[in-house]
Amino acid sequence: MVTAGYVRRLLAGLLDTVMGLTLWALCSMWLILGVWAIRGLPRDARGVLLIYAGVLGLAVGLHFIYHVVLL
Repeated sequence: MVTAGYVRRLLAGLLDTVMGLTLWALCSMWLILGVWAIRGLPRDARGVLLIYAGVLGLAVGLHFIYHVVLL
């Protein structure tokens, strides 16, 4: 077997990054819209931090699923 070259691996990594960021952006958008639809706009720092923590947790979860579970 011949391994993939540097350019091919670089392009595959870029494709993985673009796909991951696109999926994260879409899921984050729907998460924030869902929270705002249910609870309304956050009026204090605690609400904003909770949404921020949820979006970061979503990023970690999607990263784990894509790079660990699917591979």
